[in-house]
Amino acid sequence: MIERIVQHRYLLWMLIWRDIRIRYKQSVMGLAWVFFMPCLYVGAGLVISRVATFDTGNIPYPLFMLIGVLPWTFFVSSLKFGTNSLASNINLVTKIYFPREVFPFSAVGACFADFLVACLLLVGVMVFYSLQGQAFFSFWVLFVPIIVIFQILFTAGLSLLLAMANLFFRDTKYIVDGILTIGVFATPVYYPLHGMFLLNPMTPILNIYRDLLAYGRAPAWDTVSYVAAISLCTFFIGWISFRRSEFLFAEYI
Repeated sequence: MIERIVQHRYLLWMLIWRDIRIRYKQSVMGLAWVFFMPCLYVGAGLVISRVATFDTGNIPYPLFMLIGVLPWTFFVSSLKFGTNSLASNINLVTKIYFPREVFPFSAVGACFADFLVACLLLVGVMVFYSLQGQAFFSFWVLFVPIIVIFQILFTAGLSLLLAMANLFFRDTKYIVDGILTIGVFATPVYYPLHGMFLLNPMTPILNIYRDLLAYGRAPAWDTVSYVAAISLCTFFIGWISFRRSEFLFAEYI
């Protein structure tokens, strides 16, 4: 299955670039939207922090929150665009043959590009607090790309499942939007969460990001193992289910 994507890698890159161009081509703010949405989340979190206090250790709350906001924004946007990726490319799906999974993958890839650009905001905030002695860069920051890979695999697997489901049942995208809207409150974006909330895979993912970037410490290795297992399982289940159902796509387009 990896070979199929490698053979069509140029098509995948073209679709990613197309999605990025279309998203910002006729936008007044253009690329500024990449920073606007995280800032909107942060602004909402600052309002929440006015009426409630959260224990973030010795980490400034804006930094604590931003480290959760950026991966969450990437996750949410990827699922929203990924869910509708097949239904919105009906003309391409019906005309020529190529691996249909490139559509969900291109949606995730375009959102990942936004995520990388938005991370410049996080670097700036970390440098600001580092100069004030309230944050510091540690050796464990080198572990961040591995967690990013796990998040990409988890997100891509879910996108495959949801894109397939949305093609069969077109109201899937509305259900996904609703779940993601309230899902932020069951995910440690604005405040720390543990216990039963660890069943939400994004909870340990965000906790690991904060361990590496905010607290400068090693994450709990059992948590890392849990994230790795969930990510790999979701990705392969999504891909296998997608491939086995691909012959049905033409009937529902």
